[in-house]
Amino acid sequence: MKNYYFIVLMLCTSLGLMAQPLKKPKEDEDIVVVSNDYINNGKTILVKWFSTDFVPKDGYNVYRKTGDNGPWEKINAQPVKLQQSKPANINLDSDEESYWNASKNLKEEDIPKAGMIIGFTYLKMINNFEFSELMGMAYRDNNVNEGGQYFYMVKTIKNGKEVIVDSSNVIQQGPWEADKPISKITTERKRKEIEFKFKVEHNRYYSIDYERKPNGVGNFTARNKAPILIQRDENGNFPEIVFTDKPVHKDTAYAYIVYGVNYFGKRTKPSSELFVTKKDFDPPKPVVDVQYDQDTLDVKLTWKPSPEKDDDLKGFHVYRSMHYDKDYEKVTPSVIPSSATEYIDKVPQPGDYYYMIVAVDKSDNESGSAAIMADVRDVVAPKIPSGFKAIADSGKVKLSWNENVEKDLKGYLLFKSISGKDVFVQLNGDPIKVNYYEEKLPKQVKNRFVYKLIAVDSAFNRSKYSDSVTVKLPDIVAPAIPIIKDVVGDKNLKISWLKSVDNDLAFYSVYRLDKKSKDKNPVLIAEKVSPSQTDFIDLTAQKNNSYNYYLLSVDSSGNKSVMSNPYPYTWVDTKSSLLIKDFDVKISSKDKKAKVTWKIEKDKDFKGCIVFRSFNGEGMVQLSGNLLDTDEYIDSKLKEGAYIYMLKLYDKLGNIVKSEEVKVILTLEKN
Repeated sequence: MKNYYFIVLMLCTSLGLMAQPLKKPKEDEDIVVVSNDYINNGKTILVKWFSTDFVPKDGYNVYRKTGDNGPWEKINAQPVKLQQSKPANINLDSDEESYWNASKNLKEEDIPKAGMIIGFTYLKMINNFEFSELMGMAYRDNNVNEGGQYFYMVKTIKNGKEVIVDSSNVIQQGPWEADKPISKITTERKRKEIEFKFKVEHNRYYSIDYERKPNGVGNFTARNKAPILIQRDENGNFPEIVFTDKPVHKDTAYAYIVYGVNYFGKRTKPSSELFVTKKDFDPPKPVVDVQYDQDTLDVKLTWKPSPEKDDDLKGFHVYRSMHYDKDYEKVTPSVIPSSATEYIDKVPQPGDYYYMIVAVDKSDNESGSAAIMADVRDVVAPKIPSGFKAIADSGKVKLSWNENVEKDLKGYLLFKSISGKDVFVQLNGDPIKVNYYEEKLPKQVKNRFVYKLIAVDSAFNRSKYSDSVTVKLPDIVAPAIPIIKDVVGDKNLKISWLKSVDNDLAFYSVYRLDKKSKDKNPVLIAEKVSPSQTDFIDLTAQKNNSYNYYLLSVDSSGNKSVMSNPYPYTWVDTKSSLLIKDFDVKISSKDKKAKVTWKIEKDKDFKGCIVFRSFNGEGMVQLSGNLLDTDEYIDSKLKEGAYIYMLKLYDKLGNIVKSEEVKVILTLEKN
């Protein structure tokens, strides 16, 4: 059934008084109602409807069915219309006569402006079924079976088509009797009125009658002179409080019975008796001399009871707000005993708070004290940050922690120290507002670092230090490229190299490429040579064969250097006839030069010679390229210090002849 509510019924009493202007019903307020024949108690069902289509010129059709699933059957032979002449057996009062005559003369275009006529017409239709028939909005179904159950539907005829008005509830034919009473009525007593609440069943009644007797004594008497209309709000909902009885006396108890009034003007059966006891509405005397004291976030409130004794006093509640005159909330979970004179409230954060001490009597009436302001200063440090952790990455440390929940939190301060030292340095000047931080560091840094942090609030209160975390950057720096300085074959083939400058060197790896082999990649011949060694004997090398040797350094973190340049060597089983004579070095402190001279006895396999030099005890390094037809070499741009020179001869057979080492010292002249 469509929702139904006649705005016109807001306005009326049976005396014709208007609460507000009359209006036509809305389309969703159409309704069809039915009743047994209460006029004659015959085998007839009365059908009545209230429609937004007021007295349509083509009239209405009425349909009936038996049971929920039965077919609809039209039961009127001719459309039901406004009757132009009044039957002799119908008696109308003067108002009904006037509304009927006015309706007969309404043209279709006048209906939107005829709210007054329509409203009072519908009101009269409620109490006079014959008048409803005369207006063409009622029908008597005389063709019903005793005890049968029926549904009715009404349709408006418009331009030869039918439009549904609404359908009724089920009705069972039989002697008329009042409808069932309104149930589940609750009451709430206020100081000067009593409120009545229940679920409105608008398809059974449109208004309310109620009766009352004081203290449950004597006879019930009517309280409303006219039916109390049940009105929807602007959203189409019925009110929670259906009606209110006022005035009432606070020292008097009352008994009530409530009736619904249906669309035929008949009451439902009376509700069960509702007894509303009297209630104390007089508030207790308020407390006086309210004071406060602060201890961090604890506010201690004290007061004195009223000088006037109050035997009805149950206790006190404490109310708190951030505003002097609004938004007070109760902070006491239950009533404080009447003997209490203090209460400690823990506030969530510092600020200005307003308090009222409210006296409560045994009827829960309340009386508040004057409000006082408590200035709660921020002396509470934030909680220690938790979940602090650090992750080391290439060239950076990522720090993170759980967020603090303090509303006045300003941020976090981070501190760092080198592991083993107890001096921490603050990393950030201004507090960090987020719960993470990234510190960038040089990639070659290998220290272990210790971090900790504190939380800071807006009043610059500091938490205690968090747990510390220790972290070390991963070593991603490869060792220096090793340098092979010599390969010599005698009884064994020996590879020599310069000592590495890396402090964390783990081992050397030696590779060899056999020029006769089909392998194009160097082969590992010694995987882990101690970092203290500077040479290696290749026991698998064979004479009269040519090799390229390579060296690779590996540090303690597993980082590998780039492989060294190849060092070629041919190991032949032949003695060389090469001979070095008169190898000498003369140094000039003025020119900062050294002149290296020699003489060589050559043979047909002579390939060349190379000058090597050591400075201040460092390893020998190649100084010159391959020298063929010269017997001297000038070493210039020297620095002050000790030098050692050596010459090596090479032949095509792979033999190498070394000179003696000559040591010289360069001392620069002082100005």
